[in-house]
Amino acid sequence: MICLKRISSVIVLSFIHFFANAQSEPDFLKYYDHPWVDSVFHSLSLDEQIAQLIFIPAPSINHQPQVEKLIKKYNVGGVVFFKSEANEVAKQINAYNEVAKVPVAYAIDGEWGIGMRIKDGISFPYAMTIGAIQDEGLIFQMGETIGRHCKRLGIHVNFAPVVDVNNNPKNPVISYRSFGDTPSLVANRATSYFKGMESENVLSVAKHFPGHGNTQTDSHHTLPILKQSKEEMLQTEVYPFIKMIDNGIGGVMSGHLEVPSLDPTANTPASLSKPILEDFLQNELTFEGLIFTDGIRMKGITAHHSEERAHALALAAGNDVVEFSFKVPQSIREIRKAIDKGELSKEDIEYKCRKVLAFKFWSDAYLKENVELKNLEKELNKEEDLLLKEKLAEAAITVLKDDKQQLPLLNLDQRKVAVLSIGRRSRTSFQRAMNENTNVDLYNIDLNCSEKERSYILKKLQNYDLVLASIHRLNMSPTRKSIVVDVVDNIPQKVYTRAFGVTSGMEALVNSLAKKKNTILCFFGNPYALNEFQNLKDLPTLVMGYQDSRQMHEAAVRVLLGKIDAKGELPVSINEDFKTGGGLKLKAL
Repeated sequence: MICLKRISSVIVLSFIHFFANAQSEPDFLKYYDHPWVDSVFHSLSLDEQIAQLIFIPAPSINHQPQVEKLIKKYNVGGVVFFKSEANEVAKQINAYNEVAKVPVAYAIDGEWGIGMRIKDGISFPYAMTIGAIQDEGLIFQMGETIGRHCKRLGIHVNFAPVVDVNNNPKNPVISYRSFGDTPSLVANRATSYFKGMESENVLSVAKHFPGHGNTQTDSHHTLPILKQSKEEMLQTEVYPFIKMIDNGIGGVMSGHLEVPSLDPTANTPASLSKPILEDFLQNELTFEGLIFTDGIRMKGITAHHSEERAHALALAAGNDVVEFSFKVPQSIREIRKAIDKGELSKEDIEYKCRKVLAFKFWSDAYLKENVELKNLEKELNKEEDLLLKEKLAEAAITVLKDDKQQLPLLNLDQRKVAVLSIGRRSRTSFQRAMNENTNVDLYNIDLNCSEKERSYILKKLQNYDLVLASIHRLNMSPTRKSIVVDVVDNIPQKVYTRAFGVTSGMEALVNSLAKKKNTILCFFGNPYALNEFQNLKDLPTLVMGYQDSRQMHEAAVRVLLGKIDAKGELPVSINEDFKTGGGLKLKAL
């Protein structure tokens, strides 16, 4: 039986590679033996070689003295930036360059662009929204633009894209961060994204190997367990990683996930597993690029190991870089102990260090260039980049159903039209966009609308020829949230929503609207949240907008009015009525 399983996994793997292009090695590896790499490597002590394999956090500008000290004293390899502003990051980079003996690599976790972490940077649509787009060229352009933004800010590594196949709708941590629930869809979108980004010599890091999509727990808080067989993993979770390896991606991030089919050792996450990282990822899947750990302080690790010991275990397992800990001297000592015990060799450290240095040469980190502060914010928000954001939104809008063929909307000047935004009491950009194009009456109602409020709105809407309703302010992840519904004796009275923040009042209102033949519903939220509404099949027209942003609101209006084609496709299956690939193709007028 064991032999049959092994043969089966080999056949699956061979099949996947057969239909891929000839495998490309990461671009930066051509510099592995470069004279600059040789020169720097031979100038480093063993402790400094080890420090090159550690990327420390820079949570805010307040941590600058601590980060400078670690760079200057230990020669750490990289710094990871989180929430900040562009000028603050630039100033920190310039300061760190001043004290660095060896050029530092700077990294960011910018899955949908640097705006995910830098508040004055651009945020492009979430991965699930991108999953709805059929134009791979647009996605390449997005990746290229994100790469350009990284370069302008002095960033050399972006921990993106997420290539987890979200085949569990209840996943609390991946969900909208995934391109979809189909391995080929995820592989194609992620490949276009990373190729665009690496065309700018910014290292892409596919995450979270071997796949975080089919879990119901969050590795930030616990150690999730994947129960699939190896064959199932190869066909689903691992498939996008194989495709990206075949296309030469430079980096992979190991996930804090227990995978018994790949390593039966209890409480051992993939990020600390030699059978998973060395035997499977490096040897079997032939990945030669840089392997980064996920944050080493996450509970998926620290529930069973100290940070310091985890550094040694991570490198011994096959990781090249351990990220997100300030405990540099303690970790170096633990790694030295691992070398003394034979868990690691000096040759292992040399191989990993040379790879890091080769990447630094490829990405121009070796130049230690300071970031020019003049016009920084302006150059991170160019008109053409903001226009790209609009084009992505337009390409994603998905018409899930239009049973009465109401779209595109015609003769609105001869019809009495109401636009109702559910979830926001103030006017939405969806309402404003409709109002700019035709004469409409605007209504708003809160998330937790009472029966009295619903009855009032429904009565008001009775006399309209057309009702355009839109859903807003939902959670993007399948979590519940509390809503204050009243204050009694200065004590807030709260109710808890269902998954994605859907309330019973919201569902009741949508159910009532669905019974009316003149209703169009635009849904600006995670498509999985549709499952929280029971009677959507009764709706004559349903348009998916994926996220609650101005660009998606305005793109939806342009689709409704026939100004642009409707060409998006649903990237995940919701239920029997709405499946992956669903979406009507409507031509502009």
